[in-house]
Parts: sequence; C-alpha cells; structure tokens
Amino acid sequence: NTTVRFFTDRCNAEDEGAYVSFNGQTHNVRRTMRQAHPLVGYAGTYAGGDVTVRIVPRKLIERVYDSSEPAGVRYAVDVFITHDGKTAEIAGIYDNQP
Repeated sequence: NTTVRFFTDRCNAEDEGAYVSFNGQTHNVRRTMRQAHPLVGYAGTYAGGDVTVRIVPRKLIERVYDSSEPAGVRYAVDVFITHDGKTAEIAGIYDNQP
C-alpha cells in the first residue's frame, strides 16, 4: 500500500496556502471556494498560477480514535486538477490522522 502525498498545507499554515505536486513540479494554490463539509477540511476549490484543484468528498472510509477520543478520519474524495486547459480526475483519500 503506497501513499503519495500530493496535496498538503505544510504544517497547517493557512497564510501559505496549500501545495499540489504533479509531473515533477510543486504548485502553490490558495483556497478560492470553501465547500462546507464537517469532516474534510480540504473540501473546496483552490487556484494558483495556471492550476486549479477541486476536492469533492465522496464517502467516509474510517474514523480513527485515540483512547476512545476522535482523532481523525479517512475519507474517499474525488480530486479534479486543471492545468494547461486539461482536467484530470483522481480518486484520492483525505487522511487527517495525527
């Protein structure tokens, strides 16, 4: 089971935006539209330069607990990345476990 971290906020610093990496390049994107979702903090649309990323929650996979306290979730998401006029759809997993 291989995990590729392609979308991150680098230490949860909102003023830095978020980063998406593909084709060997990392792009800085900022949230342009928030999609209200109680469990998926990254849900919404991000843009920067010639890149747009839309993250759409689909299905809860797992709730993670630490000593019976909620600690995070794994959630199936669809990720749409638009670059150079082309859009790719990726089935992804949002994972906010510590």
